[in-house]
Amino acid sequence: MAFFPGTIIDVVRRYNRPSPNRKAFLELFILENGSYTDVHQVCSVHVFPRKSFTKDGFDAHYFQDDITRLVASGHASSVDFIFSGDTSLNLTPTLGVSAFTEYADTAEAASSVFRMGVGRYGVVLTPGSSFVHPTSGETENLASSIGDYFDVWTIKTTSDSSAAIFIEEFNLAESTFFHLTEPLQIKANNKLKTNRVRLGAKETLLIGTDISILNRDISTEVKSSLGKSIIDAAKVRIVRYNNQGDLPNFVEVSSFADTSSSVHVDSSDTISLLFDTNLLQEVQNLDSRKGVYHVQVSFDLFDQTLLSDEFPLIVE
Repeated sequence: MAFFPGTIIDVVRRYNRPSPNRKAFLELFILENGSYTDVHQVCSVHVFPRKSFTKDGFDAHYFQDDITRLVASGHASSVDFIFSGDTSLNLTPTLGVSAFTEYADTAEAASSVFRMGVGRYGVVLTPGSSFVHPTSGETENLASSIGDYFDVWTIKTTSDSSAAIFIEEFNLAESTFFHLTEPLQIKANNKLKTNRVRLGAKETLLIGTDISILNRDISTEVKSSLGKSIIDAAKVRIVRYNNQGDLPNFVEVSSFADTSSSVHVDSSDTISLLFDTNLLQEVQNLDSRKGVYHVQVSFDLFDQTLLSDEFPLIVE
């Protein structure tokens, strides 16, 4: 289970096998020269059935030249859903760096683009929702069956740039139900993959997660399905234990609350956080900026909220 960032609305990320009767959360991360960056405008996101196209088959002639960059009328019959920021075609305001950050179960939200953080955008493909079709007017979501799809993002990276097309893929799968004859027994082990960073560096901390199903009488197939892409609400805490007697025993450099909106979890359940060591200069009561810090993660796993061990991280 996952929730749209900052809400308790249940969504399924693209790599977690969303089904046609669940809200599919399609994210796009934008980087420039190795850093997450905001774009000037997410003009639109189109959903096409993969059976009708190849990834190399999309080019400018599928889209109009105006600022909305919506699908041209000659190809409108091929589109299954449109997320648009154009007020003439939707109920939402024009999108830019001020794209929506608050998601709710409304008609507007169902066909809007959201900004969850710097360089991080997303749409929620909602069963039964409607969009404004270029030729048919208000149309119910046509991406409502099992199969493979393209999500085509049309984006202006800067105010004076031409709109570019970014093409990603997702699959709507048949809902998978499991039955057990005993309560599920599941365990998680974490490991800090980034053990050393240099003071002055800005580096991503990676914490791997190994999921184990302890029940004996569960098939290998079920164990495989349950053992990946299942953690949620991940947070990271970084502390420093002082050796100097006139200082506090430990200093919390970053709390779980501080990192709740900046931590990412990928399809292999690896937790990541960008750690800017320059910010250590602003932390009070440290006996030294260099030395050993300790990293701990918290995350939800089914009905559990788990805490990892504290892992040493050397800043040198």
